[in-house]
Amino acid sequence: MLVAKAEARESLPTFWHAYHHPDPNDREFILKFNLTPESDAELIWATDIAVRGDRVFGRLGNQPLAPDFHQGQEVEIDPDQIVDWSYVKNGVAQGHFQTRVMMSYMPSHVVKEAKQQLGWAD
Repeated sequence: MLVAKAEARESLPTFWHAYHHPDPNDREFILKFNLTPESDAELIWATDIAVRGDRVFGRLGNQPLAPDFHQGQEVEIDPDQIVDWSYVKNGVAQGHFQTRVMMSYMPSHVVKEAKQQLGWAD
């Protein structure tokens, strides 16, 4: 996972370029980040990414464990806490570095379904 995180962070310029200069078929820009860096890490996906000035915001994509947060809540994302990214290009999810690693630990039927949802089906 450390390698996946490093690859995601190194390739963030790819995400930001697509975000700021999207092709007509680019959509669903999301970032995975550490919501609670001051305590136990809670890695979570944020949707509806927005850049305002030099600050990054997103909406929590699922119900977090941290009690002070809720699904759909807009939060500021510390760029130093980003651990993965994705967007959909022509129906195929880009990025998802940690997801790719996690698939090696999932049952094959779950992997097959996930790959179909991400546009990675063989």
